[in-house]
Amino acid sequence: MLKGSEEACQALLQQLDQLGISYHMVDHPAAETIEESDAYIAGMEGVPTKSLFLKDKKKHFYMLVMDDNKRLDFKEFQELTGAKRVSMAKDEDIMDQLGLVPGIISPFGLAKHPQDVIGVYFD
Repeated sequence: MLKGSEEACQALLQQLDQLGISYHMVDHPAAETIEESDAYIAGMEGVPTKSLFLKDKKKHFYMLVMDDNKRLDFKEFQELTGAKRVSMAKDEDIMDQLGLVPGIISPFGLAKHPQDVIGVYFD
């Protein structure tokens, strides 16, 4: 677990509780692939998701959580958000902005981040 990630997780869960959002927490070892992470939630209700970390030409950052079987339509995302020239963020951006290992992006990385810096979208 990354330094501070347990505190970040607790902060996120507290925020979900305050917002009245129900959830079910699944504790598991780190997963390095979608297939590996899906195995931990096999048989559970809901849709397996992936989290994408994006940036636009003005270096605004976005986290998009979506069905892991869907492909991102960049043009549609840009139309919905008003962002211009959206692309996948670089590994350095992920480490700098979220403190997370590239390839293992999670909304938990947002818990200790100022809320107005990274746009969060759910598809």
